[in-house]
Amino acid sequence: MRSFLCNELEPFAYLIYVLAVVLQSRHDRSIRYKVLSVYYIGCAVFLYIGIVFFEENEWTYNLIFFANILVLSWYYFKLFDDETKKRLVIICSIFNAIAFVCTNIIYLRYDRYNDDIYGISFITIVLYSLLYLYQLLVNMKEEGLQLNFDFWLTCGYLLYFLGSFIIVLYYNHSKDYLARGDMWQIHNSILFICSAATLLVSLQISKKNNLHHV
Repeated sequence: MRSFLCNELEPFAYLIYVLAVVLQSRHDRSIRYKVLSVYYIGCAVFLYIGIVFFEENEWTYNLIFFANILVLSWYYFKLFDDETKKRLVIICSIFNAIAFVCTNIIYLRYDRYNDDIYGISFITIVLYSLLYLYQLLVNMKEEGLQLNFDFWLTCGYLLYFLGSFIIVLYYNHSKDYLARGDMWQIHNSILFICSAATLLVSLQISKKNNLHHV
């Protein structure tokens, strides 16, 4: 059970995200959902490869978190409705990309756990999420947010990236192997809870959309 929580639960959570996004794409064929589904599949595959075939899999997180900041920067760029927010996304994504490239390629830390870089990317996505929620609050419509998948997906992102921020930042500072395992179990559990909640919301949205078309 401990092994599952520390290892297999993480790629499993990404596969749940795939189901949620694919289900949503049946009603909204926006390109952003197609991109997210490919990204989540890639995360699940690379994580599983790292778990099964490599004793040290830090490289998978360097790859996944780099793709993470690029994909989600693009996702929020598509969601934001004014040029100021869009310019902020461009600046943040370029800064994160430079930080990842310098750390992993120039300084050859691609096979190490780069906690500072992960922390920067996590807090950047928290910023995006808060800005999008503020945008929704300002532009609140009468029908509310019950059928707004992006709202619920962003709430899940906010919970995961904010809840896991301290974990990814201080995980590598612990010399106790068991304590590190406990920390990563919490990280994976948060990711799983967010993915499962997103899938449940997606199912509810799909059900209501089907009723509206009857």
